[in-house]
Amino acid sequence: MNLWLGTQMAEVTAGRIFTVINYSWDFIESTFALPMALQGLARLQEITTRLNSNELISM
Repeated sequence: MNLWLGTQMAEVTAGRIFTVINYSWDFIESTFALPMALQGLARLQEITTRLNSNELISM
């Protein structure tokens, strides 16, 4: 859809088409990376919880 809209502009250049494709590709890549980032955050929260509970037990 983005590429089609980009080609309908009045003064289309190769640079503008490349920019639309590049930004669209970056968006797709970021949606694939999001689950990995959320998994890493969940792991860090779990580790923090375990460390905090061990500190209470050892005191």
